[in-house]
Amino acid sequence: NIRLVSYLAAVQEALPDLQATGGAVLATSGITAYDEPHINGFAQELGVRAVSVAAQHKATALLALSLAKCGVYVGEVVVNGFVHGSAGAEGYAASVYPQDVAERFWQLYQARTLSSAVVGGAV
Repeated sequence: NIRLVSYLAAVQEALPDLQATGGAVLATSGITAYDEPHINGFAQELGVRAVSVAAQHKATALLALSLAKCGVYVGEVVVNGFVHGSAGAEGYAASVYPQDVAERFWQLYQARTLSSAVVGGAV
């Protein structure tokens, strides 16, 4: 899947610089990453895209564990809903503002204690 392969390739390419600077990898994911009955009903509509989101979510968790040893922070914001103004929100009731996603990223980055946090509450 291009989503996962590209994500891992980007991290691998940037790793020397991330290690040298104590940098951070920040990723956005979707709620379909979670394996919950009420989410799976919705995820089924998205098919392979939902599976790729779940794979990226797992990769982020594993990267967070592995790269912490090198001084690199890895965190993700899981968007539970559709982001107002995005192409993906067309045809759906948008529920998350871009500013809320940005604020959650900033909180994760500053604290550097959690590897994942949810924003929104649509599903």
